[in-house]
Amino acid sequence: MFFTLETIDSTIRFNPPLVLLKQNFTKVYDKVNWVFLFNTMERLRMLQEFVNLVSFLIKDVKATMCVNGNITPYFHVHKGVKQGCPLTLYIFLIMGEIFNMMFNGVMKIGKVRRIENA
Repeated sequence: MFFTLETIDSTIRFNPPLVLLKQNFTKVYDKVNWVFLFNTMERLRMLQEFVNLVSFLIKDVKATMCVNGNITPYFHVHKGVKQGCPLTLYIFLIMGEIFNMMFNGVMKIGKVRRIENA
């Protein structure tokens, strides 16, 4: 929070062009698209055995819910992982890494620049 306030204060004083980006990763594992996840894992050259394990644990999964005491019929799950799944940490890290790679890419071509300490 301190860094954010200092950045805003410097922006007010010196008026440089600035973009602040706040990313909320709190539920990344609920929203991740599986095609994107597996493409990312391939691009990161993860071991095929790990990719296969992740695929086995999250693809072709059926789930049911309890709503007001009534159990719903089974339905196919197309994204996300079950609550408490040990894969959530790894998916969080993979998505964070791809975000970092994308951000570094736009910095490399000069679309964004790093704020240096004064």
